[in-house]
Amino acid sequence: MVVDVSAVMRTNQVYLNTPDNIIKGLYNPHKKFQQKQLYTVIDDEFFNTSAMYGLLRIFRMFELTSNVIFCFDSVKNLRKDIDKNYKGNRVKQGNEYYDQVNTIYKMLESVGFRVCLVDGYEGDDLINYVVEENYDDYDHVGILTNDKDLTHLVRDNVYWLNCRRTKGDIHLGNYEDMLGIPYNSIILNLLYQTL
Repeated sequence: MVVDVSAVMRTNQVYLNTPDNIIKGLYNPHKKFQQKQLYTVIDDEFFNTSAMYGLLRIFRMFELTSNVIFCFDSVKNLRKDIDKNYKGNRVKQGNEYYDQVNTIYKMLESVGFRVCLVDGYEGDDLINYVVEENYDDYDHVGILTNDKDLTHLVRDNVYWLNCRRTKGDIHLGNYEDMLGIPYNSIILNLLYQTL
């Protein structure tokens, strides 16, 4: 399994309703859609753990072995050097999130999981590389993410696994039904949407 760490953690990030976060708009004011805020207290300070918990819960969902690779986004992003507006519409993540990412990286690495981080590259780039280099060696390769850009990697033994669990996974048998487009035309679909 290849894990898109950024996708899994961002999906589960819940900002603590501190005055500073409320001013920045980094919380969901709609209680109906709000997840429980998870935190721990260290030396009388709150430490947000919601995104970390979101990643760690996959250990309950899947039987994770040494064949799992966790792919991380680099803080430095070569695409942002080329286009300053790249992903400019996303909510900027603050220290609450990045502290959790750094902690998870150190935890996974220290217990022996394979972690993949290359300066300047996104987790998606690394996932693409890992799948292309390894799919011939395994009967099944799962990509745990919520990023549908990665569905171009789906093939007979490669599956797109939805980290949100709100909808099903994507495989060859349901590709067209799940995405509403012919098999492996996701790149053309994304290009069309950006024009």
